[in-house]
Amino acid sequence: MIASAYIKNLRISTKHATYISKIIRGKNALKAKKFLELVAKQKLTLDGKKYYLKATKAILKVLESALANARQKGLDENKLKIKIIEAHKGFKLRTPKRWKFRGREKKNTHIKIVLSY
Repeated sequence: MIASAYIKNLRISTKHATYISKIIRGKNALKAKKFLELVAKQKLTLDGKKYYLKATKAILKVLESALANARQKGLDENKLKIKIIEAHKGFKLRTPKRWKFRGREKKNTHIKIVLSY
């Protein structure tokens, strides 16, 4: 049995989300949740230097949703591992040009988490 969660169009950097997903891929789901909570509270760092708070909080939110889905299906949370975690580019939100100035492109990211035994 598997449980999954997917969220679209988060206003976070795809680069940061991919980096965090590489760190927690294959880990126990509850341990990964605890790790992300500590990083969000700035008690631990990801690589000894940085936190990437916005991306960390977003991935934590999706992971909690996947755990809730697993609970709803009757799966044992202690045995679940993060089988698949993906971060993909979403569409770019463009703001228009004004006068002589350039427009801006704002990043969006899609995140998918699949939990399995």
